[in-house]
Amino acid sequence: MKKFAIEIKWGFLLSLALSASAIVEKELGLYEKPGFSFYVLSPLCFAPIGLLFYFLFYREKEKAYFQGKMTWQQGFLAGTMMTAVVAVFVPIQKNIIHGVIAPELLPNTMLQKMATGKITLKEAQETTNLKNEIYSGIQLVLSSGVVASAALSLFFRTKTN
Repeated sequence: MKKFAIEIKWGFLLSLALSASAIVEKELGLYEKPGFSFYVLSPLCFAPIGLLFYFLFYREKEKAYFQGKMTWQQGFLAGTMMTAVVAVFVPIQKNIIHGVIAPELLPNTMLQKMATGKITLKEAQETTNLKNEIYSGIQLVLSSGVVASAALSLFFRTKTN
């Protein structure tokens, strides 16, 4: 467990930051505006912050654990483990966001989808629910986390001749 303490720490911090971003978005009124494309813009707006967390994680992991000598494989494994930690926290995070921070988000999203006239209430309820939010959140975390891990591992690897 101590081997992955840095991954757990930064994974937890990134999960907290994701929840905090929901508070900011709600306070800005983004969950109430009918034209807001939450599912496209929110992840894009948070991406630089997420990359910053990965960058800080890699910097600490390289110095504290690998003593300044980290291969791409070691970095990729470490980043993937941090990604797994964030993915484990997604169900908790989504329950907090949709149950405490912004309980109006899912109903407003359903209304927005139905306003286009392309889907019915039943279809909106089937596609816009907490279970799908959790599933989509895990998919997004895993895909973006693995890509970030691969790219940042290249940047942080120790270059040898």
